Amino acid sequence: MRQKGFQGCVSYECFGAGQHVSQSLYNGKDWREDAERAEEMFTVFPLVQQLHEMLWYLEQTLTLVETQSIQSRLQKVYDETFELTIKNHMRL
Repeated sequence: MRQKGFQGCVSYECFGAGQHVSQSLYNGKDWREDAERAEEMFTVFPLVQQLHEMLWYLEQTLTLVETQSIQSRLQKVYDETFELTIKNHMRL
């Protein structure tokens, strides 16, 4: 990965937010090649990263025996967060 120019991916866990921002939200645009969008992409990235991290933690909680009593509520929160994060990416 490092040899391909993805040094950040090797040293930082973004939970797939980098790929989502560049590939889905900005249709494959690279911030290094699109200076006009770079500032906006850097603003959007931490927000998407936080949402992706929340999805990861929510998904983990759905696998725990200790959360069985609240699984339906957790699933609803997961589904709503997924909808806002992944499916509605065109709102930006």
